[in-house]
Amino acid sequence: MTSSSNLGVNRVPVLQMLIAGSLVATANAYYWFIVGTALVPASSINLATVAALVFLLPIKNWPFTLPTIAISNFIAGLIFAPAGASLVLDIVVLGGGFSVGYIGKLITKLWSPSDFSGQFITYLPSALPVAVAYFISLLMLHVLRYGNDFMSHFTTLDDVLFHLHLLEFSILGIVMFTFLQAYRQRQEFLSQWQKKVVEALAASIIHLSIIYLFPGNYWLVVVSLLVIAYFTGSFGCTVATTIAATLAPYAWGQNGTPVIALNDFTLYALIVFVIVSLALIRDGFVSAAKQGRPFTLSLTPSGRVGLTMASPEVDALRLQLEQKSLEISTANSDLEKKNAKLFNLTKSLELQKQTYKHLVEIDELTNLKSRRFFSNQMADGVRNLEFCILMIDLDNFKSVNDIYGHHAGDLLLKACARVLHQACDERSFAARLGGEEFCIALQSNDLEEAIKFANNIRQLVAKTTINLHNVEITRSISIGLARLDTQSLLKDVMSQADAALYDAKEAGKNCIRVADHAFIENWSQARSAPKLDAIIQGLENNEFVYYLQPICNIDSGDIVGFEALMRWERADGSVLAPKEFIETVLSRPVYALFKKASKKQILPILQQLHELDESFYLSINADSTFFHTPRYVTDIVNQLRQAGADIEKLIIELPETAEIHDQQLVVNNVNYLRENGIRIALDDFGMEHSNMDRIRDIPADFVKIDRSFIIDLQNDPRSIAIVRALVTMSHELNFDIIAEGIEEQEQADALIEAGVKHVQGYYYGQPKPLNYWKHAHKRKHPS
Repeated sequence: MTSSSNLGVNRVPVLQMLIAGSLVATANAYYWFIVGTALVPASSINLATVAALVFLLPIKNWPFTLPTIAISNFIAGLIFAPAGASLVLDIVVLGGGFSVGYIGKLITKLWSPSDFSGQFITYLPSALPVAVAYFISLLMLHVLRYGNDFMSHFTTLDDVLFHLHLLEFSILGIVMFTFLQAYRQRQEFLSQWQKKVVEALAASIIHLSIIYLFPGNYWLVVVSLLVIAYFTGSFGCTVATTIAATLAPYAWGQNGTPVIALNDFTLYALIVFVIVSLALIRDGFVSAAKQGRPFTLSLTPSGRVGLTMASPEVDALRLQLEQKSLEISTANSDLEKKNAKLFNLTKSLELQKQTYKHLVEIDELTNLKSRRFFSNQMADGVRNLEFCILMIDLDNFKSVNDIYGHHAGDLLLKACARVLHQACDERSFAARLGGEEFCIALQSNDLEEAIKFANNIRQLVAKTTINLHNVEITRSISIGLARLDTQSLLKDVMSQADAALYDAKEAGKNCIRVADHAFIENWSQARSAPKLDAIIQGLENNEFVYYLQPICNIDSGDIVGFEALMRWERADGSVLAPKEFIETVLSRPVYALFKKASKKQILPILQQLHELDESFYLSINADSTFFHTPRYVTDIVNQLRQAGADIEKLIIELPETAEIHDQQLVVNNVNYLRENGIRIALDDFGMEHSNMDRIRDIPADFVKIDRSFIIDLQNDPRSIAIVRALVTMSHELNFDIIAEGIEEQEQADALIEAGVKHVQGYYYGQPKPLNYWKHAHKRKHPS
């Protein structure tokens, strides 16, 4: 229920504020030092620094970082500026820097560093309007600085070029985009930071030596920078040229001259900009080559105009062979270490299981039981007592958030939760299902008793108030009541209670509605589940078709594979999802026919995906019967082998809800599939609290996190902690993680922070027929 402000600020970005303030203060000190001691009469370093910080800092943190920049600029001016320095000059610097940085963000749409696509070239057109804004700000500074003598400083072309400060603008650009490139490749960068620093220092020494020993020889400067760019990339080039530009205004060259002549500033700026641009392109190509994928140099944001480069196939094969040889040579030495780690991991699995269970059973906001606990506790086959289920919803709750804010909403939810918890005794418990919806499981089959209990709760909540700024806030509740016996299906009774709750809302709210015999009869008639005969007819008519949902790389958005999800394309034009027919098709009368219809589609889909992109893999769902039947397992392997299909591109998913009756038989079948190249995924991680046993006992290549973990991930530290723990475990047990159900950018950002690499969900693409992906598979974020 907790939320952030409209700008999405969740916490004060202290580190960003400290860095921004320090850089602004340093730039001011450098500026006033130049004014007092250097050969160059002035510099735009403070303006360029403010503009760069505004461009790079995430917009959601501007309410904190921009005031920090302004305050630091004024304080630095008081400390470093000589007496009589103009306060108006500081205001123009801030205004110009804010304007230039915001224009850059607005044109490039880089609202935070994570928005950078890695395609530096596509952002070059935005340099022109940013440069115009930068030059206008400079002219205002020159007017303030020179006054009536302004025009005398612009008498020649060299004067104009010098006072446009192209060197500072060029350095500003390359520093920003080198930072964005490093941020995008931060894991690789951080793993090699010591090497990067040493290379940058060496590059700086070489570059400074050349411009010192050979003043004015810019052909040699170009050649040396190209060599530096080739060996150290954009980071080494940027550090070397930035240091050189910093020293440029001073008489540190031979015979007391500047290391870069004043009339050569513009030429040096153009050289730096072009060569560092080439270095940025080189970084992108090297990163792509290391990941074994082509590098596309896009000239437009849409990616329709560009050039794709890739390493030769022979080099790629050589790298693969070298990697395999290295793995084989180190396998023996690693075996004992892995055995020791596995032993320790096995000992800690039970502890992790208990910790995980506690994290998922308690609702963080209200301290009531969670939806997951309720589902596990009341699951079919687990409960052996009869209950009455009370579905409870706060009336007009949205208006509390809209009028008083989400903080007030949270306080009201907590107050109501305390009432529900105190009303429960040892025969009942309360859970928060989500939002303003609660549920109570009352151990009783007496509807009259349950009605009295519900009415008492309704009256107690109506008297519950919170006081916020001397305003008392209260809300009523509506309740839907249904009976759950040992033979009933939980999902049916929950639907009945929910329908009764809806009736209570329709009746004017603040009341109770009961799912009695007459209500249930009407509810049953309203359900239109497909009949067995219709499903059999649909299977015979080939109406059951696999739709494909993309699985994407979370960093690049590139599609890496697809999950096949069955849909029923009925003759009337409607398309039904599995929840409408899955129970029926998995029953004994239909199962064999359904498996036949499913299996015959796998090979054509694999072949057509291979034609689209040889790297695409296909993930299909299987049930408990499949994994318990050796004949089914060998049949699918033989079918793919005989057809010459790329069997290693097939993944078979074992749902967490699938019951395992014969553990050893299932493990043997899984091992047989893996030995023949088919990979195994454990699906729906998080729906049950027995996942740790599955991960320990079933040798899997992937674990798919269920969408129930993802729904409010960015606001749920416990779920994030579980995901991070699972990522750590995946490194130890050598499996990959795929997160399902991603619907928002915020969820993807939280998963990136947690270390997840592959995702699927409506944010990246909805399930579509194969023909759709034949035309849309190259798009990122296909949805």
